[in-house]
Amino acid sequence: MSFSLSCSYAVKILKGEMSCIHRVLRQRLCHGLPGYRFMFHAEAAIKKPDEMWQKTCVRTNSTRSRNNIMRDKTKAIRTNVLEVIYGGSDKVPEGVPWTDSALPLEENPSDDEELDTGFKGSEIKQRAFLKESKAYERLSLDYINTLCVESESNRKHVHHFLTTLGENGSEKISQGNVTRNIRCLSELPHTERILMMKSSAMDYLGEYLCRAMPDMETETFVQSLLIFYWWDLSLSASQNTLIEKECLQRISSWDINTLLLVTDWWICMAGASSWTFHREMLSILRPSWTKLSAQQMVQAFYLCGQFKRPAQPLVDKLVLLAEHFVDELSITEIATICNGMIKVAGWLPHNSILPAVISAALSKDIQLQTDIEKYNVVTIMRFLGRSYHYDADLYIKLSQDLVPHIPKMSYLALPHILGVFARAAFVSTPLFDEVLRCFDHSKANLKDYYLTLWSFCRLNYTPDEFNSFLEAAVARIGEKEEWTDNSAFLFVKTLVPLSFVGKYPVELIHRIFSPVYLKKYAGRCPPDVYKHLYCLDCSIAIECPDYKGPRLPKSIASRSKLVPHGSSKVVGDEKQAYAEIIPILARVLGSKDALKVHPILDHIRTPVDIEIHLDDNNKPINLQESRNRTEESTTKLAVLVALANHYRKDSSELLGVHVMKRRQLKIAGYQIVEIPFHEWHQVRRQSREKKQTYLAGKIFDR
Repeated sequence: MSFSLSCSYAVKILKGEMSCIHRVLRQRLCHGLPGYRFMFHAEAAIKKPDEMWQKTCVRTNSTRSRNNIMRDKTKAIRTNVLEVIYGGSDKVPEGVPWTDSALPLEENPSDDEELDTGFKGSEIKQRAFLKESKAYERLSLDYINTLCVESESNRKHVHHFLTTLGENGSEKISQGNVTRNIRCLSELPHTERILMMKSSAMDYLGEYLCRAMPDMETETFVQSLLIFYWWDLSLSASQNTLIEKECLQRISSWDINTLLLVTDWWICMAGASSWTFHREMLSILRPSWTKLSAQQMVQAFYLCGQFKRPAQPLVDKLVLLAEHFVDELSITEIATICNGMIKVAGWLPHNSILPAVISAALSKDIQLQTDIEKYNVVTIMRFLGRSYHYDADLYIKLSQDLVPHIPKMSYLALPHILGVFARAAFVSTPLFDEVLRCFDHSKANLKDYYLTLWSFCRLNYTPDEFNSFLEAAVARIGEKEEWTDNSAFLFVKTLVPLSFVGKYPVELIHRIFSPVYLKKYAGRCPPDVYKHLYCLDCSIAIECPDYKGPRLPKSIASRSKLVPHGSSKVVGDEKQAYAEIIPILARVLGSKDALKVHPILDHIRTPVDIEIHLDDNNKPINLQESRNRTEESTTKLAVLVALANHYRKDSSELLGVHVMKRRQLKIAGYQIVEIPFHEWHQVRRQSREKKQTYLAGKIFDR
């Protein structure tokens, strides 16, 4: 069947007989293999986790993502058929329907498509790097593009082979021409392949390939895997097992290109999963890291990201390579590296310069015109935010460049943009205001609300529009009980930041502390859920004295005094700088027993909190002697040493959690004594007497 066929017949195929595509899609999407896996940690799978929450099943990476690849691939194939037949998309007659899966590729996707192919699991955008270099064709499923050739003899051979296979089944087909059959199948162009996919032979082709695999050479074996993918063949459990066995037997003899290509097949083939293969692949790749080219390194980051949690030593080696290759890569390739690092949830090696070199590369070339360019910028920003790299000039430039594009950006991207700026403690009021204006409540899910609310509350930025946004958010979260039922941990994390700005939605708090939800936390959430609950419970006790609803049981509160909020870590040389304050302050007070260094509010811990009591004569009280009594006339002081990371960047405005701490201390009867980091850094360069004078003024001359 060649493309000299009539237009009417082609339209008939596309309009009336596309059930073959729907059939294979159903086979791929609804295949018996559920594709679930246990989460991985380091090099081993958690097969028998100690905690119930660790058994949370996660779709293999991800079934939704692979389905997106399939859908867009099918869309491209069907579009290509129409364009070839009519000589271009602009020449397709009006009578031929462009269905939602055969729209011209350059048209903007609908809202529904954005839901599937946006920033959540968007394999199409994540795989955009494959178009950056011809070298990727040998490393990924795009390899089949280099195999395809226009050949009448190949077409006739495939047609004869499929006809015979459909009539006789796989068991009666001779294995003598396996190599040629597979070569011709893999070389057939997409447009001809799609027209043959309705053949009854599709039910037997996968079985035929699997029967022949043990005797195949490496090149033929790889081509047979590509046929499974590009011919949309369903994969049974027995075939999955057989292919996994074959791959594990052959993997040690493969070169790096073949290793990466087959790994890409396992990740993208819907219904297929082999975490044994992935672990073996990573163990082989690790000692070969110095041999990787720039493109192989980028592909390895992508694959590690799909695998989620590869061994940290391999990630460390890839990071070293990336530092070397960044200048040779495009922004799309850099975004692939960043996305891989985000997904593996690993940590950067000590003193890594990767964030700095990536930040410099982005600063030179911020492009926001196409969807891919916007996706790349947001992905790189997320990586820089998670690595706590802050470049003031870059954030200022990004905030200015992003604002005009916010209305046209995917709604899925907007919360992530806010999250990046909030993690860096950088407030761009035009950017934050524009996101609030463009936020679409009808499309948002719980994670979108969490990121948005956390960003505003962390930065303690609450413009007038925020209150109306919060009201709408609380109402929608309250309506969507399935969100809170299925994502209890995220539900808790969404409510806690509201306490930073003194907001306590009573109905949601009732739900969060209800016996039903307390049971959910025990079986389905990580232990961290309790520190968030503890902080929320303590905040309610202080700020909502009239609240009569359910609270956190004492049995849980007594064992959950973790470090939920604040900045318990002191960075760099600040440890010594702030340690000086305590002995000097003791001399000012006349005794070390006149002060107590401890978390004054147990649910908000910071490194240097000092409690001091003064009598009605403004004299220090010995806290050891008056441990069990506090006179009404006693003045309780909370001396708070404010570190640099307690503030917004380049600002004197405190972050939300520290504003909350001061508000709650005042309610609890304390007077706040501030020792800001910038004041103390100046004072500590002076003499001991000047330091004592400074601290005495803070305590006694309030």
